Amino acid sequence: MRVRERRHPKLYWVDAGVVRAIRRQRETPAPEDQGPLFEGWIANLLRIHDDYGGLFDEWYSWAPGEAARTEVDFLLRRGRDWIAIEAKSTNRAEADQMRGLRAVEDLARLRRRILVYRGTRHMTTADGIEVWPVGHLLEALATDTLWT
Repeated sequence: MRVRERRHPKLYWVDAGVVRAIRRQRETPAPEDQGPLFEGWIANLLRIHDDYGGLFDEWYSWAPGEAARTEVDFLLRRGRDWIAIEAKSTNRAEADQMRGLRAVEDLARLRRRILVYRGTRHMTTADGIEVWPVGHLLEALATDTLWT
């Protein structure tokens, strides 16, 4: 698998609320802001659980050079194993949102491909992508079962 290095790596603020306060953004986030805020929140959850429980060894974001709209928000490595997580601030899981997760399907020792979203339905697609409501991710992190 070829990986394109981003010119500007993703930067996640420790507290998106602080950033919003500095910008004097006190109203409900606009729809275009909700995605980055949700993704940043998921990044912080992963970082916190790594700090306290060694959730992963390294993490990356992934995007192939040939497909501008294809990416995986979080590619976690522990030992030689991988988990791919895509975070979407939507109430509906749709096939288009899983493009990056499908693109990494052939990564050696990929244990899981997970789409985390704000909806309520937990399911697995025909090609093995797990679609999790955010509450399911919180439970997997709290019970240390993300890798099982």
